[in-house]
Parts: sequence; C-alpha cells; structure tokens
Amino acid sequence: MQLFVNYHITTYNYLSINMSHVPNTHWDTPHKAALQAQAKLVETEALYDINGKPFTRSRLFTQQRVPPTSGYRITNSDDPRRLGHSEIRKETRGRKSHFTKRDERAVEFVLWREGYKGRVLSWDALALEAGVDASGRTVRRHLRQKDYRRCLACQRSWVAPALAETRVRFACEMLAKYPTPTHWRNVRFSDEVHLGYGPSGRAWVTRTPGEQCCPACVQQKEIPDEEDKARVHCWATIGYDYKSPLYRYNVDNATGKMTHKAYIELLEQECVSWPSHAVLEEDGDSGHGRSKSNPVRTWKEAHQLRHYFNCPYSPDLAPIENAWRAPKGNLRKVAHWDEETVYRVAKEGWDRLKQQTINSWIDSMPARLQAVIDAKGQMTAY
Repeated sequence: MQLFVNYHITTYNYLSINMSHVPNTHWDTPHKAALQAQAKLVETEALYDINGKPFTRSRLFTQQRVPPTSGYRITNSDDPRRLGHSEIRKETRGRKSHFTKRDERAVEFVLWREGYKGRVLSWDALALEAGVDASGRTVRRHLRQKDYRRCLACQRSWVAPALAETRVRFACEMLAKYPTPTHWRNVRFSDEVHLGYGPSGRAWVTRTPGEQCCPACVQQKEIPDEEDKARVHCWATIGYDYKSPLYRYNVDNATGKMTHKAYIELLEQECVSWPSHAVLEEDGDSGHGRSKSNPVRTWKEAHQLRHYFNCPYSPDLAPIENAWRAPKGNLRKVAHWDEETVYRVAKEGWDRLKQQTINSWIDSMPARLQAVIDAKGQMTAY
C-alpha cells in the first residue's frame, strides 16, 4: 500500500500547473531553468500522483506540454544558458578584467612573504612590489572582497635579547608545568592599576559657532603634577569562573607604589577564603614580597598561599592586563573630576566585565606561552 504525504501531492499540483503557459515554439532561458529544476526534483524525490502512480520525467513533459525530444534535451543539459545558474559556462560578456586571479595571488604572496614590511606598503606600492600592472584602487577593490583592510597597527615594545631569552625560558618552564587550559583554571592573576581624573588627550566640547575663543571652550595643555596623574589606586584578581571586587588601597607616596602593609591588607581581604588549590600570580613588584625576608613572604607562608611571580616586563602573559580595559574604558566615557567619582566609574566598568570573557583569557594561557616561544621572546599580540 502506497503512503501519500501532503508534500508529494502539493508538489504534483505545482508541477501540473506551473508551466501550463509555456509555448510550444520556443523555450526561453527562464522556462528551461524551471524545467531543469523540476526534473531534478522528480529524480531525487519519490513523487506520486493522486492515483498512486510514480511521477516521471516523461509524465512531467506531457503535463507541461513539452515535446519529449525537447524535454530530454533541456533536462539532460547542465546549462540553461543563464550564467547565474550555469555549471559549465563562464561569463564572456563585458570588459575583461586586467586583475586576474594570478595577480591576486601575487599580491597576497607579498603580504605573506614580507611580513610587516609588506603589510605597511600602500595599495600602489603593493601592486608594484608584486609586479602587477594595476592601480592601487584596483588592488584595494579586489582584496576587499577577501576581507583585507587597512587599519592602525597594534604597537608592541621591542624586547632586548637578554630579556627575550628570559621570556622564552620562562614560557617553556610554565608550559611544561601547566600544558593545558585546564591546568590554568587554578591560577588567579592579580595586579594593581592607577587611575587619574580629568580628560585624557584632546577633549571634545559642546559649543556654538563663534565660541571657539570662549574661555570655557579652551582646553589647557599644562602638564599636571605627579600627584594628580594617579590619584586612585586599585587592585584585583581574576581567574576561571572567578572575579574579585575592585579593591581600593591607599599609600603614602604619589606614584601608588605598593607597600608591604597595604598588600598584606589586600591579601587578608581576598585570599584567606581561597581554596587550597588556588595559585596567585603576581608581578615582580618589591611590594609583593619577592625578596627572601619580608612581611609579605612570611604572611604567604603562614597562610600556605601558593603563588608564583610572572616574568619581568611580560604583560602579555598576565590576562588581568586585558581586564583593565574595562574600568579604563568606562572612565573615558564619563566625566570624572574627583577621586570618589573615579573609583565609582571604574568600579562600574569592572563590574560589567563578563566572566565568559575572563574565562577565554584564562584558557588562552598555553597559546600565549607558545606565542612567546614562537616569537623568540619578543612581545606578542596578547
């Protein structure tokens, strides 16, 4: 007993009436394309009419009033003479492009071969270097189709050879100790940040035409005093599925240099409740107790706090450096003219930092270490 579904009946009805208007004398491109599509549907789907008989190409031709000879000739061809649907013909109309696929590969080869030197070339210089007889505008138009764009380059500091060797050695040691992202989920990265108040860089003001000389619309360019550059000092830690509050601390110096007393107070607030498997990451600041005998080291040993110090001058190996973009970015959006406002606005930005983003940073640690090794100790894009 044959089973029928509405899909088959609907398709049959569509095939029965869709091409009833097709003339018998000439089969133009739209009708050829439609007949080819319907023939493929008949061949790929088990279609039956309302009487349970299988629907074949010959029945399709009869239903559409197409002679069998013409029907088989049209449906056996992969080319309906419509270039948008053709699988065998190429576009022959219009002016031939002077920028061929070979030229495109030549330009891309320059970008891959020359590295940074190739990336900074202008579009015209890129065409000249690749030996392509095309304008820079043509090169740009074709490369934009492959998502190439010109944008500001990320800046990274040059690393001296001795420090580069230290970074590679540190990366190898840590990668051997924590080879997978799962190993890094026990590590919690810590750091302090120093925040100032007032606009940074050129300020945007609201004025009407003719007020450019108004005293209220002029930005002063005097360099502020050192104590005004960094008035609010904060500290925090991040880890996988973990983000501490943004702690504020006070010191007796203008630079925000961490003291042993201030750091111990922060550790007592934050680290006492940590599980035993948690590991604290710190930079090599003297206030973090790196020397053999100081109160901070004594406190860590007394509380059995596991920790390690990051490699010197290696912000790319500390994901918390990425996290500081949140409070600093929020400060650039909101006017802040006193210490309390600075801390409140920075804390709002910190609170909006998503844990999912932090988790991705933590899981990137093996890749960061490998990138340092591949770059031979130079600063990476992280």
